[in-house]
Amino acid sequence: MKQKIMTYYALSDAEKAELLQEFLALAEASTEPEQTPAAPPPAPFEPSAPEPVDVFAAAGAQAVQGGGTAETEPEIHEAAKKTDRQRSPKIGKWISAGIAAAAVCAAVAVTVALNRNRQSNGLRTGDPESLIAEVSMDDTAPVQDETSTAPAVTDAVMTTGTAGTETTETTAETAPPAASTDAAQQSGAPTVTVSTTTTTFTTTTTHSYSQEQKAAQNYAKCISAGYCHTIGLKSDGTVVATGLNTNNQCDVSSWNRIVEVAARNIHTVGLRNNGTVAATGYNGLGQCNVSAWKNIAAIAAGWKNTLGLRIDGTVVAAGNNDDGQGDVSGWTYIVAVRSGALHTVGLKADGTVLATGYNEFGQCNVSAWKNIAAISAGRNHSVGLMPNGKVVAVGNNEFGQCNVSEWKNIIAISAGRDHSVGLMADGSVVAVGDNEFGQCNVSDWNDIIAISAGRDHTIGLKADGTVVATGDNQYGQCDVSNWKNIGPPQ
Repeated sequence: MKQKIMTYYALSDAEKAELLQEFLALAEASTEPEQTPAAPPPAPFEPSAPEPVDVFAAAGAQAVQGGGTAETEPEIHEAAKKTDRQRSPKIGKWISAGIAAAAVCAAVAVTVALNRNRQSNGLRTGDPESLIAEVSMDDTAPVQDETSTAPAVTDAVMTTGTAGTETTETTAETAPPAASTDAAQQSGAPTVTVSTTTTTFTTTTTHSYSQEQKAAQNYAKCISAGYCHTIGLKSDGTVVATGLNTNNQCDVSSWNRIVEVAARNIHTVGLRNNGTVAATGYNGLGQCNVSAWKNIAAIAAGWKNTLGLRIDGTVVAAGNNDDGQGDVSGWTYIVAVRSGALHTVGLKADGTVLATGYNEFGQCNVSAWKNIAAISAGRNHSVGLMPNGKVVAVGNNEFGQCNVSEWKNIIAISAGRDHSVGLMADGSVVAVGDNEFGQCNVSDWNDIIAISAGRDHTIGLKADGTVVATGDNQYGQCDVSNWKNIGPPQ
């Protein structure tokens, strides 16, 4: 028989978190005794407090390196002295094997449940066929029954005091051209093919997400505002770009089968539907050396670095690491990553947040954050969205970019160089911070489903697939009025 299973890269950050939480519960509950009575049962695998596994696989891609004088970014301060980071000892190979096996089982059970609930989760009905893999299974293999006791993903509003939940609120250029780097085309999306068995387990969800937040996270993959350029993903999987192109950062017309785009300084990154990554633009520090990456579920572009989130919850990095912004090899159970100018932020499946890199302004002070649903990183500040629609921020607040404690009913966030933008549940937009170029003039926007903040401009995706923009337009980065059909591939 055939069964459609949603590939991992198509999930929103919220759904990835829920999937990993189900995996943790499954791994904890599925310790069966040995069949031979004389032998004692194996020791159970307890993943509730996992030690980070150093499974970082350095991408040794041989891509074209840009030369000459590097581009400059105004007002980038010298790096603060790095603090020593403790590294937990590596877990043995048998633990890694156990995690992989449990992840496969959990991925099947939870992704099936997610597919059954896509309409109730606020995602587009009948999500793109390019994001669905048709998996053929042997008719003789045991198949999970429709009455399986595996729990469906729910979106209950988080209530303070409910068992297993917590609510914690914290207030808180020009460079020489470089050639485009694009991995060889590969067919087929990364999918999970296994013989399924009925498994009964229970789970305690540590945080929940609103339907609107899930939908907004999905649409946010389709637009990205960079340093002085803007990128849009069309529903046919192709990509459009406008703005500064001195380093080929807008040379994306040949890209296809793309499911997510990311732009930051003067390079652009695209995630394909087979889990590989394409990149173009300035490559003086190797930020475009991503052609060897595989099994990538999400991407992020920083000032001079690039991040990739693997489907197993680990993270890879390429490019500048002078301030430790690329020290992510020990991160595990990650469901989202974002990169600022010189720092990196990661959202874990349990709603906590990690950060590494330049911290002069406290932009990495996120260890106290809990119940976070989404993250974003500006030049020297970090922003977090909670499931209840409130927002927290830390870091440089010179322009008021961290003054978000009064925001309510927010379903998406985006941090620009020195400004922060929030999308409200009613489709309107709020913004705080530097407004020298009008990048915060969004009060009259409506019917918005996704936002992205760049250096000095802000863009918004409307429900009809068109795009609006405000702010600095010196290089044409706001010339998006003629864009159409921007949205998840269909």
